[in-house]
Amino acid sequence: MKQQDKVKIDAVEFQIVEKHLQVSAPCSNFETDGDLKRLSIPFDADKVRELMTLLSNAIAQPFNARQTFRIPLKSALGKAIDVTGKIVDGDKEIEVTPTSISMTGVFITSPNGLERPYEVGDQFIFQVQFEDHAASLNCTVKRVNEDGIGCFFNDSIKNEELDPPDNLVQMIVDIQRTWIKSKMP
Repeated sequence: MKQQDKVKIDAVEFQIVEKHLQVSAPCSNFETDGDLKRLSIPFDADKVRELMTLLSNAIAQPFNARQTFRIPLKSALGKAIDVTGKIVDGDKEIEVTPTSISMTGVFITSPNGLERPYEVGDQFIFQVQFEDHAASLNCTVKRVNEDGIGCFFNDSIKNEELDPPDNLVQMIVDIQRTWIKSKMP
């Protein structure tokens, strides 16, 4: 594969300029440079893997219909945000590890494998906890792969609008706050 120094996706242009990722787009949130807006983000070689993870999580794929940002709970550098989870499936409770979470869903793994194979469309209760926040959410499995399962929080959409439960909103805001703090020097 030939190395590219510039990539354009829709109206957004990505370019590496002197060890900065430069993003140019016709949008009001960036600095003005003629008819384009520009944002430069410095990064070093150690951050490339983390950036790749972030970008790959954001890539739209046919099964990826996310309506909100998914927060990675473990960085490429090994830092983790302590979010715990449990599947309640009938009379069984299965401890799982959330690897990313948003207002609309979660991706979960289990160190010992899940007790039963889940399929797209399966439903269960997902109990999640972060610090003093807890939520019990009705979930539908939307994606299954060898790494784990991606689940949609059924209670987060009402009348085709994003409207997650208040306790989930507060939890996600605090997880985002922790994630952002972990990125600061």
